[in-house]
Amino acid sequence: MSANRIPFRLIFVFCFFAVAFILIGIKMYEVQITRHEELYKKAKSRYTHKTSAANKRGEIYDHDGNLLVGNRFCTTIAFDPRVEKDPEKRKKIAHFLERELPDGMKGKSFQELYARLNTEFRYVKDKKTGEMIAKELGYVVLIRDVEYTLGESIREKAKNMRFSGLIFERSNRRTYPKKQLLANVLGYSNTAGNDVVAVTGLESAFREEMAPESDTLLGERTRDGASIRYTEWGTEKKGYDGANIYLTIREPIQAMLEE
Repeated sequence: MSANRIPFRLIFVFCFFAVAFILIGIKMYEVQITRHEELYKKAKSRYTHKTSAANKRGEIYDHDGNLLVGNRFCTTIAFDPRVEKDPEKRKKIAHFLERELPDGMKGKSFQELYARLNTEFRYVKDKKTGEMIAKELGYVVLIRDVEYTLGESIREKAKNMRFSGLIFERSNRRTYPKKQLLANVLGYSNTAGNDVVAVTGLESAFREEMAPESDTLLGERTRDGASIRYTEWGTEKKGYDGANIYLTIREPIQAMLEE
């Protein structure tokens, strides 16, 4: 009787483990094959971040191809205070930027830079209680409108010095090489952060046609969500430049008329 039980127990154990392995195999197939893309995107979103790089806004030319409204790329340098919390390292960053930025640039003194590096919270009113609450900041602008090639040079030096938390963003500014010529027709634009905002004239009338689409760049971030800005892996989505506008007006004739 015991001899008959042993084979039955072995068969039962064998069947149990066989079913278990089959179920595990089905689950592994689902995870690795069926849901691979879905789960990969979820995992990737936990350790990657996206940032943008401005492309060129459409320019305005006269009948002969003379530039009336152009662009100038520049760099915005910002800081993520969640990444670097050491006061001594923040001092080193402030001294470094003060040394690298051109003399006479507004906001480049050590005291101003160090104060902005230590801006960790923004206080806002809670809609329910009406009390002021502190919100942790992940982006603090240190300096704007740094000449683009200089900004790239500072970026490389900061990377070699292994400074953490610095953010370098490419932005776009409008230029008017003919000064006041055709000012009432061309109009003008303002800047809001790193964006160009058309206000009047042709700048406003053709804002959609001249508007560029920024590149979307991928990078790495820490477990608490702070971006590691020196680990861009490439362009996830390539943007495009805005369309140029060509006028029937000739610059020399218009200049004589306005004199």
